[in-house]
Amino acid sequence: MVIFFCTFGRIISIKKLTKKIMKKILLIMLMIIGAVSFTIAQVVADFEDGTTGPLTLHVQGCGDYDNDAIHPVDETFMVIDNPDASGINTSSKVLKFIRRGTDNGGQPWGGFWANVDPNIDVTTNKYAHVMVWKPMISPLKFKLEGSPTLETASMNVQSDAGMWVDIVFDFSTLTGNYAVMSLMPDFQDPFATAEDVDLYIDNIQFTSDPNPIGGSITGMIADFENGTTGPLTLHVQGCGDYDNDAIHPVDETFMVIDNPDASGINTSSKVLKFIRRGTDNGGQPWGGFWANVDPNIDVTVNQYAHVMVWKPMISPLKFKMEGTPTLETASMNVQSDVGMWVDIVFDFSTLTGDYAVISLMPDFADPFATAGDVDIYIDNIQYTNDPTPIGGGVDITGTWKMSPQAAALGVGPALGDISWWSNTEADVVTRACYFDDEYVFSEDGTFQNVQQDETWIEEWQGSNPPLCGTPVAPHDGSNAATWVYDEAGGTITLNGVGAYLGLPKVINGAELSADPPPPVPDSIVYLVEFNATNDTMTINIEIQGGAYYRFILTTNAAAPPAPTVTFNVNMSYQVTLGNFDPETEFVDISGNFNDWPPTGTTTNELTEGPAYVYSTTIEDFTVGEELEFKFRINSDWDNAELFDEPNRTYTVIEGLNEITVWYNNDVPPPPGMLADFENDTWGVLTPHVMGCGEYDNDALHPVDETFMIIDNPDPSGINQSSKVLKFIRRGTDNGGQPWGGFWAQVTPPVNTTETKYVHYMVWKPMVSPLKFKLEGATIVEVFSTNEQTATSGWQDMVFNFSEAEAADYGVVALMPDFTDPFETAEDVDIYIDNIVINSNPNPISGIWDNKAENEISMYPNPFTTSININLTREMNSIVISNVVGQQLYKIENVAKGPINIDASTLDSGVYIVTFTDTNNKTTSAKLLKD
Repeated sequence: MVIFFCTFGRIISIKKLTKKIMKKILLIMLMIIGAVSFTIAQVVADFEDGTTGPLTLHVQGCGDYDNDAIHPVDETFMVIDNPDASGINTSSKVLKFIRRGTDNGGQPWGGFWANVDPNIDVTTNKYAHVMVWKPMISPLKFKLEGSPTLETASMNVQSDAGMWVDIVFDFSTLTGNYAVMSLMPDFQDPFATAEDVDLYIDNIQFTSDPNPIGGSITGMIADFENGTTGPLTLHVQGCGDYDNDAIHPVDETFMVIDNPDASGINTSSKVLKFIRRGTDNGGQPWGGFWANVDPNIDVTVNQYAHVMVWKPMISPLKFKMEGTPTLETASMNVQSDVGMWVDIVFDFSTLTGDYAVISLMPDFADPFATAGDVDIYIDNIQYTNDPTPIGGGVDITGTWKMSPQAAALGVGPALGDISWWSNTEADVVTRACYFDDEYVFSEDGTFQNVQQDETWIEEWQGSNPPLCGTPVAPHDGSNAATWVYDEAGGTITLNGVGAYLGLPKVINGAELSADPPPPVPDSIVYLVEFNATNDTMTINIEIQGGAYYRFILTTNAAAPPAPTVTFNVNMSYQVTLGNFDPETEFVDISGNFNDWPPTGTTTNELTEGPAYVYSTTIEDFTVGEELEFKFRINSDWDNAELFDEPNRTYTVIEGLNEITVWYNNDVPPPPGMLADFENDTWGVLTPHVMGCGEYDNDALHPVDETFMIIDNPDPSGINQSSKVLKFIRRGTDNGGQPWGGFWAQVTPPVNTTETKYVHYMVWKPMVSPLKFKLEGATIVEVFSTNEQTATSGWQDMVFNFSEAEAADYGVVALMPDFTDPFETAEDVDIYIDNIVINSNPNPISGIWDNKAENEISMYPNPFTTSININLTREMNSIVISNVVGQQLYKIENVAKGPINIDASTLDSGVYIVTFTDTNNKTTSAKLLKD
């Protein structure tokens, strides 16, 4: 229990009165001095008896741990000895909370909800205090559930980690009893912490004091309503002899009186009267007061001092804060009225921390020449984070843009909730053509959307996929429009067909992207709120089903950042080949943008990421800049990629620039690939010639006299790979037999338990049967399931081993010309490529890409308008890029199964589709647009 006493209405905790009072020792103080009252805080839980007291806890926002049946509450919350009995909290027991990370299903609202018996009564005690010890700084929320329910963020910002702090939540709008409460002590949204984190909670209580324990005063400093100057101890200054308290007590110059003009912005009951001494009484320009303030004023968050004044004359005002450093400043706004209350604001945004002395000079005429005394009235001295004078109004004229930040636009099921979708920081770059759009509110009441040459065009406007493009009427600013700002109602109304804020499709009660679309309205009404400096507006608008869009606009939008380029190089296959050791070696990039560093000079080293993908991001390029570069191992040109081949090239574009390549363009085969010959090797095969007379004898004729890996002689159709296997098919003049081809040991063996179809591509000048054989515990030899129909062109042949015993087979044999009887006299050249075993019974009909074949089924390829893709598993994203890596289309969080992509807007040519799976591993395939 914490006891407070109140003298003349000001609540002061005993803990702040004496450091000798230990926490939780009950003291009863009876003070009968005039009108004395006391207010008792409602301590909800202090955990000192090893229990949660009146709270029956339930876990929330922690994945499976929310389910008491699977994980009892005490797996997440437990009362323990205070791990850091210091500072404001030296109690014995506290509540430990294992805050679950995303690996355990953690959500932003992770914490607890609890039934409270007896109920919490907020009729008098309207401020919830919770002490927390957290290893990180993050937002906190508290919720009371009842009639009405209120969820609120903390009044004070957590400013310290690794120590106890008192966090306060304002429930001053509520009254009565509440039986359910909820605490969310780490409300990061979005929540991205992967691992669990230990947080500690203590001393949950409701009081009538909004000031954090151990903190300083924020907000209202003195409103004089209780007939006193509150925490201010006044001293007269600049008033001649009246500065001397011994001669003239302060109350001869300052006195709390009834408000002489309870009107306008100030209808309070009590105010401070100041008899401003004239030169006849020694008055100086700095006439006013200085005051000790106890507790101190904290200007860390609330950095603008507001003072209401009523003066019979117009003159400058000054305010001073004395400390480290001291700052004396004139008012931000000029006093423009006499004989009425005005709010004067002083800017202390350059200061931070606590201040114990302030000074107010409400009539700083210099030189000061007023002879007689003058009455001035002062009220409501307070500190806020809002520099706008009360009653000063908001001026929205000027040019506004979308704020270049994450969550500048979003949509969700309720006002203030954008959980359905919001933009990311990356979107600010990829949609730069949208974030530079201007919303112009002119002084004459006209409004215009200014979209430059390009803006973001969505599918409902004719762009699929959405991308930067020419503005589309009527949302291109071509129609006349006007604006009306209703400050009292908190709305902005745009009048004019096509005029909009945020997104053109969003209108009152609907979206223009609906099917069928509603008509374009001639007027739209938006809800609007402004920040403290009136340079940021938050727009909300309700659409169908009670959902809301939110847009954040600013007049201080920074110029779009210079393009950055992220270079990614996949080194995993180099590791497999033994060409790169990630434990001892590194990768860098050398190009025309870093002056082609010589061997031994490292300018831009790449950082290793998952799956041996190395990355670096380089800033400050310009749109249209032509880049040339190569990657190197150990900054050594002798170990650079693409030896004796042209440099890689890339043209920088506006927005996102990301390049992903395989080192040296060496692409690993997919699972099941026996040989693709791309690295001038046979892969997992150790070959031997067969059916070729004396050429079967390796001792007489090495294998490479009959089989050799060469450049693809016909990179067209389904096979545009670089390397293939040439087979000199020996004729009868050289002992050729029907079974002419090769047999090979396979390491590791082929297994037919899951994969039962062997594919290989052939290019033959004649049509003839083809066979493939598996040898293990049993021998299975089959003809192709499909007939060869093409000559002098690539065709994929399929061999069905579904009837074979599910087992390992350590030997394979390939016979690409099984004519029996065999009568061809002369040798014939046959080409073979991409020998693979998989679960696909169908021959390949599109362009072969050995990285993606086992991940997806994609057709048609080539395509004309759309692409059908069938995924065997979920993907984080699918990206379509051109051959230099510029992203043209992206979808995220793709479920397995069939999807269709409309790519009709793409130009004819070759494209790369990149799939990133849920383990952040990538595969890719080529696409050809006719």
